[in-house]
Amino acid sequence: MGLDERFWGKVTRGAACWEWQGKPGPRGFGRIQVDGRPQLAHRVAWFLARGAWPEGEVRQRCGNRLCVRPEHLISDGLTASPIPVPKPAPRRARGTGNIQVRGNKIRIRTSARDPVTGRRIQPSFTVEAGSVKDELNRVQAEVASGRHQGTAVSFGDLLDKVIVVHVPNLSPSAQQTFRNYAKYLGPLRDEPLRRLEEHPEIVEQFYARGIPGLRGNGAFLSPKSLRHVHWVLSQAFHAARRWRWIHHDPTTDIKLPPVAQREPESPPVEGIRELLVAAADIEPAFPLFIRLAAIAGGRRGELHAIRFTDVDIARSTIELRRNYVRGAGGWIEKPTTKTGRARYIDIDEGTVALIGVQRQRLEAIALAFGCRLPEDAFVFAKEPDGSAPWSPATTARWYRRLCEELGIAETRITDLRHFMNTELIDGGFPVTVASDRSGHRRTSTTTDIYSARLRRRQPEAAAYLAGLIDGPDDVPGP
Repeated sequence: MGLDERFWGKVTRGAACWEWQGKPGPRGFGRIQVDGRPQLAHRVAWFLARGAWPEGEVRQRCGNRLCVRPEHLISDGLTASPIPVPKPAPRRARGTGNIQVRGNKIRIRTSARDPVTGRRIQPSFTVEAGSVKDELNRVQAEVASGRHQGTAVSFGDLLDKVIVVHVPNLSPSAQQTFRNYAKYLGPLRDEPLRRLEEHPEIVEQFYARGIPGLRGNGAFLSPKSLRHVHWVLSQAFHAARRWRWIHHDPTTDIKLPPVAQREPESPPVEGIRELLVAAADIEPAFPLFIRLAAIAGGRRGELHAIRFTDVDIARSTIELRRNYVRGAGGWIEKPTTKTGRARYIDIDEGTVALIGVQRQRLEAIALAFGCRLPEDAFVFAKEPDGSAPWSPATTARWYRRLCEELGIAETRITDLRHFMNTELIDGGFPVTVASDRSGHRRTSTTTDIYSARLRRRQPEAAAYLAGLIDGPDDVPGP
């Protein structure tokens, strides 16, 4: 800032006198530093008005010692001739920047409004003398789009924006998962977004300390649940990079706590038979549900979404093409399965017959309520007109209750899928058969999950190969 602008910025121009608003000196005159030396304010006003310092004493003819109006100043007893008073330089518009020379480099300060928070920020940086204009334009463009490192965007601002803009594009179940696990990221909301981008160890420390559960019982999230939280974090940072709020996605550099891999558990064959007998006491169609879970291997939501039009009685097949999942407003029917692909599952004649019996039972219920059961009614319908299936939470509760009453080791409905896969693998069927019935996208998924089961046949494989070498009479069957 020049002397002219600095001086007149401290002057109040009245109708008569122009009074100095800066700090007064010992004798009541205004005083200001010029080139490192204190000067009387009215002498500086004389210099700025005439371009030369006065040789004698300068006084105010108005008698006001704080007056610096050039027309009121006289020197050596002579009245100063009228002179034009320069107007202060106009204030630069916001955002045009400020440049200061510092040795052989230039310090630039610019100003802009943060597009996310609405707050005004003033980032500054130092560049070489030859690149001032280009650097100033670049930083101003970054600030205007919220991409400059001086932006005041916090992780909470990003998370709120993602929930409004990005989350509605996810599937209903993914939307619900995002909102449920986003609650655990509260401690990171006030962190500046740029700080998390540059220091991913902050997130690792947050994970390492443990994330308390929301029930307030002192329990922490398991490593598996922690991965759901990290998925929310990843979705947020992916969106931030796509919107150019950040240059680098830090979630790729974050190491998560390991998840202990355990072999899937499934009830024994005797337990399945006991469940089928006792399930009818809870709901007449519940034995059919358990049978389909153990034979067809459908996911829980896929079984609830089965309609009678998905059953081909002539070919003894069921088409699993939809899913029944929890959305933001409750349970909803999703038009695709988890992998996005429909699959046809072969079933036995006994199961086909039980589906026919279920159809007749639902038709009788609909008739009793004065309505007609449509062709595409849900097989496991809870409404008389077959318009809505059972709630997956209800079937999970029924299954848990059965296991407790029968004294069977507690398992989940999902474990009935594991029963099908483990029995097929132990029975010598190819892994591809189990993979197709389970609806895994890749066969490698099945081999990864049931690797322990596959290893159990290694001794049998070793004996078979040894028999081939020792002689044809000793070769056991595969």
